[in-house]
Amino acid sequence: MTRPRLRTAAIVWGLVLAALGAGVAWLVLEPHRIAAIGLRVLEARPADIAIGLVGALLAVGAVIVVGSALSVVHRAQDRALERRLSMPAAGAPEGEPDDR
Repeated sequence: MTRPRLRTAAIVWGLVLAALGAGVAWLVLEPHRIAAIGLRVLEARPADIAIGLVGALLAVGAVIVVGSALSVVHRAQDRALERRLSMPAAGAPEGEPDDR
């Protein structure tokens, strides 16, 4: 009998989205933070816009890195499962098929 498969990607993406949601909630739950964001946007200079774009590109890059890392973990889990399933059961005579 095999163990249930651990869904690593679901756990990681759930944590990422929970952290993002917590950050947005922290920003919007206080009226003075919302006002500060509005003033910051209205007073933005070209350098501020460039910094914002760099931050957005870094965020997209972080999403790509996390997705790639999860793909590597998923592939390793699949290979480990294939190896476990291809091994004969303990105590089974050699040459006989495994009844798993």
